[in-house]
Amino acid sequence: MVMEIQAKKWGHSWAVRLPSLWVKTIGLHEGSRLEIDFQNAALVIRKKDTPLEALLAKITSENRHNCEDSVAIGKEVW
Repeated sequence: MVMEIQAKKWGHSWAVRLPSLWVKTIGLHEGSRLEIDFQNAALVIRKKDTPLEALLAKITSENRHNCEDSVAIGKEVW
C-alpha cells in the first residue's frame, strides 16, 4: 500500500509519522528498534528483531541467575 506522508523538522533532525495501520501490521510498539538504510535513492526502514541466539550469546557465568539465590515465598517445592 502506497501512502503519501510529509517529512517534518524535529529539532535539528527530520521525522516522519508512520500510519497506525502500518504500525499494527508489522507489530511495532513504542520503543521498537528500527534500522534505516539508503538504497537506490530510497529510504528503507525495517523492524529490527533480535534473534534468540544473539540474546543467549550475552549470557555469561557472571550475569546468569543462580537458582540457589532464590528464596521460596509461597508453596514452591525446592
